[in-house]
Amino acid sequence: MKFTLNTKPLKDALQLVIINGNISKFFEKSTVLQISVDGDNLNLNTEATQLLSEARLKGANDTGETGMAIVDSILFKNLINTIDASEIAISFDASEITIEAGKSKFDIPMIFTEEDGVSVNKPVSEELIESNLCGEVRPAVWKYIQSHQMYAISTNIMHRVYMRAWSDKYRGVLTGNPDTSIFTYQPQSDIEGCCLLSTTVVNLLASLDDSTKLYKKDETH
Repeated sequence: MKFTLNTKPLKDALQLVIINGNISKFFEKSTVLQISVDGDNLNLNTEATQLLSEARLKGANDTGETGMAIVDSILFKNLINTIDASEIAISFDASEITIEAGKSKFDIPMIFTEEDGVSVNKPVSEELIESNLCGEVRPAVWKYIQSHQMYAISTNIMHRVYMRAWSDKYRGVLTGNPDTSIFTYQPQSDIEGCCLLSTTVVNLLASLDDSTKLYKKDETH
């Protein structure tokens, strides 16, 4: 089965679902990308700490069959970013996917296939959240929080440091590290209610467009 789509939307989608700063050796699923085809839809799914991402793209399926593969996310993203052709064709084989663009052809090994029964968790479907709009994301605010409030303390495997951001009911954001007693407060947030955000979520919010809508379903945004 071969699926053909435009290159530019694919590159844009990969920038959102694969955020380099969210990939960690401590969370194995964050290192992979799930690519699935159903009819004329191509779905890209990734998973990171407290974050599930999905991008949906339209294209042409030459057989109408379904297909699924899990590949190395950075390898796939870097390869697609090197392609200048306007269209890309993705073929699914038993143990690899083949990327064709112009006169170029690349094979990427699958980490898991559909037969392995392994999959990446997916976010809440849009049908369940479309009536629960709670505002728009302001990426500039989160870029400030990301660059001025979130601190990279340590990457040593013997001393894992996971930073968090606390969004309070007054729509403020408190960040810090109890080990060093360093805390900062930003009186602006797009999150409704109280919740604890991982660094991965802050990285996502900082990378979005200004027109991005924020929805809430139960305890999930």
